[in-house]
Amino acid sequence: GIWRMRCEHSFLALLLAGCVSLLVLTTTQAPVAMQSETCAWLNICGASDLNTLAYRHALQTARKLVMFTHTFEEPSSKTKMHMSSVAISGKLVKDPADRYVSESLDPGRHIDEALPKDFVDMGKEYRLPPDVTAAVKVNLRVGAVLSSQRSAGIQQLRALANSTIMQSMDAELKRRANPPENVRRLHKGVNVAFLGLLLHAIRGVDQSLPHNMLHGFPIIHDVPDSGVYRATDHPLTLDEFCDVYDAIMLTNEEWMQESKRRMRHKYDAAMAASLKGDSRALDLMKEVERLTLLEVSQGLCAPGLNESEFREKFTSVTGDLQARPMPRHGVFQGKKLDDDGVTLIDKIRAIDDARISSTNAATRLHESLVTPNCEFSARVAAEFARLAQDGWQDDQDSFPPSVMPDLQLGLDDIWAAYRRVPSRENNFCA
Repeated sequence: GIWRMRCEHSFLALLLAGCVSLLVLTTTQAPVAMQSETCAWLNICGASDLNTLAYRHALQTARKLVMFTHTFEEPSSKTKMHMSSVAISGKLVKDPADRYVSESLDPGRHIDEALPKDFVDMGKEYRLPPDVTAAVKVNLRVGAVLSSQRSAGIQQLRALANSTIMQSMDAELKRRANPPENVRRLHKGVNVAFLGLLLHAIRGVDQSLPHNMLHGFPIIHDVPDSGVYRATDHPLTLDEFCDVYDAIMLTNEEWMQESKRRMRHKYDAAMAASLKGDSRALDLMKEVERLTLLEVSQGLCAPGLNESEFREKFTSVTGDLQARPMPRHGVFQGKKLDDDGVTLIDKIRAIDDARISSTNAATRLHESLVTPNCEFSARVAAEFARLAQDGWQDDQDSFPPSVMPDLQLGLDDIWAAYRRVPSRENNFCA
């Protein structure tokens, strides 16, 4: 298969110790001569002196693993969905009992049940991005050695991530950054130097990623445009937004008191219902507490503070509260398999409500996420089959029909991905 990599925060910002398999890297332009270029990400980090000969040798090694270069195209529209129409109308993620193909721990059984199902036409509106089509062609050209070449590339990347130059650069960058504890805790296992090296090698769009991993990502006020996602127009001008932001910040103390009132009311109502025999609301609050304490034990958030500790930590020298707590509540997300792999239990997710705390209203974004949809893997496989069967010929390239390679579909999930992206303003993450 193909890694479709566009320097997205949710992926590149979490490259852990280089343990990631890259087959095709999308770049913004072709690499230029080593001697004539500066290093943008090191300059942003204020560490241009680390652009040493050893680093440039590592960069050469990384660039040899880039199979092709292709111009990055910023998404211009939302992703269109089609395959949801094969299921009963309603939410896309269904309860296990309502799914078109039942869940099974046996992949063979799952596929056997899926094969005789009638699926609707995938539609004509969906188009693979040009960089993905180009990547498919590159892979077909490699031919029978594709699998071994990919495995070798993975090993080279891991060796590069664990090399002396990358390890020493990573340690030096973190020493110089001297970030707050919340950032230091989260980037402890992230090889920031290797992240920067890959960005450099592929001429990545957002060269500020390493700096943000070292110091925390901005999450409030006017958040800079990364140039990666779909551009949007904010309804307010910057001056108008700043007026709104300042007005919200003036209500921090008022919101603190309102948050306490809401939580007390919610708890009292849950207790009253429990005494009458309905413990669902109280059980949900207890589950949210359990999930929160679990995150603390996993190092994903700091231990709780009482009100006096909270005020001491986030009150300015002028006596103003410089924080807005976000209420946390739980929501049901259908069912999941218990640890025994057989029993279905409620799936509950803890939600931090940044809307009700006005944290969202105090944030001005210039872009909107465009996520892959459920058709992507099927479309890539279909493109492999089409080009392998027919070959291709256009103004720039031609290739005869070839053998269809074996494809593998992998779900490469990153544990607690969003909780491990450090925040620069932890006073708005409470």
